[in-house]
Amino acid sequence: NTEKCRLLLQVIQAGSFSSAAERLGYTPSGVMRSIASLEKEIGFPLLGRTAQGIYLTREGQAVLPYLRRLIREISRVAGDADSVAQYVKRE
Repeated sequence: NTEKCRLLLQVIQAGSFSSAAERLGYTPSGVMRSIASLEKEIGFPLLGRTAQGIYLTREGQAVLPYLRRLIREISRVAGDADSVAQYVKRE
């Protein structure tokens, strides 16, 4: 689920579930549930939690470049699809 991957990247960037939720218009519990669901799908924890915030687990650090690449490529495909749709409309 790419939306869960996007949420994970936002949580990492924001440094906390609540900051990411606020930025995105979600509830913190909704963001936490999405990340927990992604971790369950992947089969290992991506984030650790402390009183000071979140951190990437070793496994999270290992998959982070792939998740970033996935989101980048999906965005590129969406942009290309929009360009093709605009071209077809002109035909």
